[in-house]
Amino acid sequence: MKLRAITLRDMRQFTEPVRIDGIGDGLNVLSAPNESGKSTVFDAIRAAFLLPHRSTKIRDLRPAIGGNPEIEIDLEWQGAAYRLHKRWGRGNLAAVWRDGREIARADAAESWIARLAQAAEDGGPTGLLWVRQGLVDLDGGSTTEQRAAQAARRDLMSSVTGEIESLTGGRRMDRALAQATAELERLETSRGPKAGGPLDLAARAAAELEDRRAGLAAQHAAMAQASDRRRSLTRDLEALNDPEEVAAREARLVQAQAALTAGERHAERAERLALETARAVQALEALETRQARWTEADAAHRVSATAAAQAIAAEHEAQAVFDRAKAAQATARTADEAARAALVQTEAGLHAALLAQARQAQAERLADLRERLPRAEALAQALPRLAAEAQTGPDAATIESLDRVEKALAIARAQIDAAAPRITWHRPAEGGDVRMDDAPLPDGTPVPITARRIVWIAGQGQIEIDPGPRHAAQDAAEQAQTRLARLLARFDVADAEALRAAARHRRDATDALAAAQRELATLAPAGLEALRAEIGRLVPPDTDAPPLAPEVAQTCRAAAQRHAEGCATALEQARRTMEGAQVALARAQAQATMMAQRSAETARARENATPPPDLPTQIAALQAQAQAARSAETMHAASAPDLAALRAAHRRAQDVVAQASRDNARLREEIARAEGEISRGASLAIDEELAEVEARLDAARATRDALRHEAAVLRRLIGALREAQDAARSRYFAPVLAELRPMLHLLWPGATLHFDGDSLLPQALERDGLHEALTSLSGGTREQIALLVRLAFARLLARRGDPAPVLLDDALVYTDDARIEVMFDALHRQAQDLQILVFSCRTRAMRALGGHRLAITPLSPSRTQG
Repeated sequence: MKLRAITLRDMRQFTEPVRIDGIGDGLNVLSAPNESGKSTVFDAIRAAFLLPHRSTKIRDLRPAIGGNPEIEIDLEWQGAAYRLHKRWGRGNLAAVWRDGREIARADAAESWIARLAQAAEDGGPTGLLWVRQGLVDLDGGSTTEQRAAQAARRDLMSSVTGEIESLTGGRRMDRALAQATAELERLETSRGPKAGGPLDLAARAAAELEDRRAGLAAQHAAMAQASDRRRSLTRDLEALNDPEEVAAREARLVQAQAALTAGERHAERAERLALETARAVQALEALETRQARWTEADAAHRVSATAAAQAIAAEHEAQAVFDRAKAAQATARTADEAARAALVQTEAGLHAALLAQARQAQAERLADLRERLPRAEALAQALPRLAAEAQTGPDAATIESLDRVEKALAIARAQIDAAAPRITWHRPAEGGDVRMDDAPLPDGTPVPITARRIVWIAGQGQIEIDPGPRHAAQDAAEQAQTRLARLLARFDVADAEALRAAARHRRDATDALAAAQRELATLAPAGLEALRAEIGRLVPPDTDAPPLAPEVAQTCRAAAQRHAEGCATALEQARRTMEGAQVALARAQAQATMMAQRSAETARARENATPPPDLPTQIAALQAQAQAARSAETMHAASAPDLAALRAAHRRAQDVVAQASRDNARLREEIARAEGEISRGASLAIDEELAEVEARLDAARATRDALRHEAAVLRRLIGALREAQDAARSRYFAPVLAELRPMLHLLWPGATLHFDGDSLLPQALERDGLHEALTSLSGGTREQIALLVRLAFARLLARRGDPAPVLLDDALVYTDDARIEVMFDALHRQAQDLQILVFSCRTRAMRALGGHRLAITPLSPSRTQG
């Protein structure tokens, strides 16, 4: 089976139809950010194959706004093209098409889909190959899911190898392995030395002595450093308190203070001169502003007087336009009233013509209903008989039970034959007759012995063959045979084929019932009584001819309508013209009033701004005064010192004196601390204690190394015992290991994966000579092993003749950048023979995977039909 396309409707966030097209044979990748719908597509595929269409457990699939989840899957199986269609909720549906033709519906479609992809609970492979988000380990999920996956693995391995191996090993080997393990556990655990054990205590003692030796060595070094530091600090203190250095620092401070005082006095004189210059300039600007205001007021009055005259002329023109527009509106209103009256008369004639036409249509409807009634009555009488036949015989669930029983019986018989001893007769050229249970024994053909048998050799006697203890599969075969007999007896049929024929008869009756119901619904949508009642209500129309044909009446009304609309348009245009003229008149009146007010205001402003007669003389005197003040200020500024530089020099001299005082105190304090450290070290006798600790450390290291050697020997012994035990299991796990080994070596060359005989799951990874339990590995390593094992199971399924697509929803969430490249190579290797669909939110990492890229695309309304 290979998927080709998927269409979703009303599925979680997909309230509008979306589709994934062009799914290829090998590796397919759907990479998109979180919450884009990848997990929804994965869960929808599982629901299509495993959730019945009548199920009510669809709350997790339904959108938040409500709806009926729906999915269509295009697939290829056994060389033909199929389409599966399922809808849950209101109007639930299950249907299967082959090459565009429907082949199954409802329960029959569910049975067909169940045979195509069984659920893990029924022993199917989906639990092995379909990995939903967050379930990366092989033993994850609920208890039911774990048991179902284990049964699926056992069924797959048994069908591939043809036998069920005993995986326990020898008891003496178990005891030796247990004793060695106990001895090793006394010394260490998988995480390191056992807490409180001999190795842990020896390691801790050595570590404590190493820490003590390091501390003493550090103290000894600190004493030497303190002596060197004291000598260096003493030299620095003597240089700092040299008399010549002290006198030079104080002289620089006195000189900087005097220069700063002279500079500040010069700056005060400059500020006074600048103030005098500013006062002269301010008085001059005030007189110049007064003269400029009178000039501006005179010019503004001339402009406003001209504008007032123009506004009065515009007002007179607007009044004339308004009077003409008002007269034109009155004429248009009269024409509009006349057109409306004509339109009312033509509409009355059209109503009479349409009424006559409706009566004729009523007669045609009456004839059609009288023709439908006999056929609808015949279908209503046949419905009870068809409904009874649709409820008689085995249903789809019974056929599903029959399929499961037949499969269980076939597996049990295959296991019995596989486990049974075989006898092969090779007839010589002159050999006599050999028979088993009165039947000739075939020449050269192995015959399984599943029960006690008698072999008779002509002229020699007979041999009695007993196969030994009863095989467990024989009980399973008898139970399956009993269930099969009960199913056949329940419906009183002779064999399974007869039971399936009865189921097909019931399905055909169901289809006939549905067809009759659809035809009846078409003939009488509201029921027979409603159909009869409608026939009773309809009466033949009057035979009087209409006063006017509807087409003629419609033409007259259209002409009147156009004329009325033209008149209405003309009236509206006249109204708008009059309103525009009225607005223009109001604006012209307002403008004339405003311009008259502005002219009066500018006249008053010009009168108020009239300057005194001697204003030019006053301006000239102030200009001379301002020029003299600027010259004095410029001459004083030319001799000004750099006040910021004087202040910086004074601060530097102060800082030098203060820093010398602080350094003096700091050096004396550090010298005192160094002398204290030297005194404390001398009183503790550090040299003698350091020699004693080093001697004790050598003895502790020897004890620790001996225990480590013992642990290494025990580990090697345990590894050898486990290798011998694994050899007993190699034949059973050979098929899956053969598929797994090339992919495993891509990650860890030479590595081996060991399986547990009960759970049929990987138990430990052996690499670089180290046997590591799977539970002690990192999450990324366990994730990689789980994915490789699933791919190996997929190859085994394909070899068994049950190929199925592998679906992986974010199955590489913990894998680092280096290993993910190797995992991509493994996926490509397996995709040569398998169809693999990878769903991932890691869009950047998935660029390096390659494969066929898929996308979720919205469907246009035209493509959602059919």
